[in-house]
Amino acid sequence: MRVNKKETLIAWLMAVGFLARSCLCSVCKSDMALVNCNDRFSFGAKWECRRQFNGQRHNIELSIRKGSWFEQSNMTLEEILKYTVIRIVYVYIYTSSPHGAFQNLF
Repeated sequence: MRVNKKETLIAWLMAVGFLARSCLCSVCKSDMALVNCNDRFSFGAKWECRRQFNGQRHNIELSIRKGSWFEQSNMTLEEILKYTVIRIVYVYIYTSSPHGAFQNLF
């Protein structure tokens, strides 16, 4: 199986705690499966449960954004990462400059 860059990035985001590593189905309380998805806002993956519970088959889908700080965002994964890097650089420059030398730049 070939692993693409998005899958690697999702695994890293899960490892550092930006995305949940697992998700429980609201119907059967079982672990949901992480599956590929082509939706623009899904990051290329979603949580899915298609089990049978109490004689009824269900199909529950959740965004992997659920519970993350970007759950309500409409930005793509790439846009979120660019914004995050820019914000980190801004905070680093702003807080590490002597006497706020860079305050007027931002």
